[in-house]
Amino acid sequence: VADLTLKNNLLIYFADNVSEEVLNQLLYHLLEDGILNDGEVQHIIQANQTRANKARDLIRTVRMKGDESSWRMINWIKSRDPKLADFFILLNRA
Repeated sequence: VADLTLKNNLLIYFADNVSEEVLNQLLYHLLEDGILNDGEVQHIIQANQTRANKARDLIRTVRMKGDESSWRMINWIKSRDPKLADFFILLNRA
């Protein structure tokens, strides 16, 4: 239960703090890097009306693809927003 609470809190933090610009850049970077496909990117954009919901959907989608995909996303975020990257590292370990 504690691990689930930590994961949920970190997910909420990321969703509340990532900018729309960083989120959109991340989506298209992950597409170009082959982590996401066109359908996944379009689904995240079209199915979620708020930035926070897009962020949550993106995290869930990438986490389902495994540790390597998660770490590649974290490394990209580190180069754009180191503070948010620290929270992804905690989320991946939780």
